Amino acid sequence: DTVDNTLLIEMLWTTKVLDFLGILWGFLMEEYIREKCSTDVLSLLELFSAFNRSNE
Repeated sequence: DTVDNTLLIEMLWTTKVLDFLGILWGFLMEEYIREKCSTDVLSLLELFSAFNRSNE
């Protein structure tokens, strides 16, 4: 039982970290878009959403 609990905690922790990184990334991208407003941003966002889809 203890092994299962540890695994569950690790999974929850990893999910929380990934959520945090996603929020942080989103915030940074928003700031970047506000600063630059270039077409590069769109390709970066497409790249990131593709990366997100492959991770799920």
